[in-house]
Amino acid sequence: MTNNLRLIYRNKLTGKTSPQIYNVTGSTLTLNRTHIKPQYFPDKHDTMFNEVEVVPYNEAIPKNIFEASQTPRTVRRSEAEFFRDLKQSIKDYIYKRWNPDKHHVIQHSSGWDSRIMSIIIKQLHQEHGDIWLGDVTFVCWGYENKYVPKILSLEGWKSPHYVALDKDDFYFQTGLDHNYACKGLNGASAYPINNPEWALQALKHLKVIPFNDKKIQIYAASWFNEAIRALQQSKGNDFNKRFLKRYYYCHNAQFGASFITQFIQPIYNTETIRLFAESIVDLKGNDTAVRGRLVSSMNPLLANVVRYDHNKPIMPQKYAYRVKTDYLNSWYHKQTKKAIKPTIEIKYDPWWLEWSKAAFIDALIERGVDIRI
Repeated sequence: MTNNLRLIYRNKLTGKTSPQIYNVTGSTLTLNRTHIKPQYFPDKHDTMFNEVEVVPYNEAIPKNIFEASQTPRTVRRSEAEFFRDLKQSIKDYIYKRWNPDKHHVIQHSSGWDSRIMSIIIKQLHQEHGDIWLGDVTFVCWGYENKYVPKILSLEGWKSPHYVALDKDDFYFQTGLDHNYACKGLNGASAYPINNPEWALQALKHLKVIPFNDKKIQIYAASWFNEAIRALQQSKGNDFNKRFLKRYYYCHNAQFGASFITQFIQPIYNTETIRLFAESIVDLKGNDTAVRGRLVSSMNPLLANVVRYDHNKPIMPQKYAYRVKTDYLNSWYHKQTKKAIKPTIEIKYDPWWLEWSKAAFIDALIERGVDIRI
């Protein structure tokens, strides 16, 4: 069972639904030549195929989450009270979902949200012991991994199992593999690598975690900044639209839907969503400042550890040549003759949308799907 905020796709002819678009394609598809996929796409339900659509968010969101997000905004809380109740609701939820018999992959970006999640897990560990905790692997990728060991040490983790995945040759070789893109990106994407899903495959490749997805739980501190921002901007009872609706229709929800492993985002649970929806609270500053104060309320030392800035990885020339060649040799390019300027940056770009369309279609044709123009 997954619990992530994720897209649901539906075949308009058969009615079949799935978080993975490749599971609803059927035997025949017609290419939607006008399909555009921006980073955010509110109220756009079309896909790259005429026969497949995105299920509207009010149908796709689990009923208990959707109803909680519509709770009347009537409860006044101070910031301290809100922080207290937020931490407790997340703690209760993690405790209920934690399975000691599974290998737990904790995605840690070194950011505020990851610190909040890992502190709470450490508190639960201290309360319930090693047997309850079971096997845990912390993972971070890219430039952010510089500060994770210090953060984990300050939180009280003793010699944690931590894996830093660099964005090196292996990253580009596997993440930009034409055959992997279908499942990794879960369809057409203007961003070329689904980092969290790629990290899961990398950990399996390194034999750090089990290959059997049923033996794994993934915890990711997603959506904290978006939920806080939505709460700050809410007027009346519109948290539902400012949070669930906005972030259901986005690339992160598409990428989250690619997971077949149990993928848990602790903020995305009934009680925490209800807390956000019902609270009248004055949270001063931007969401980064608010999350910084939340971390400080849990461990002041952690608030002093800087976070490494994001940057856009540059693809080595040999991989740039490979992805361009894959695109030019694809069925999609040969049929459409669509010319698009390539980029060597790993960023949102029209080139990656076209490349991923080509990769996805080639994978479907390999499966025997008839693609029509």
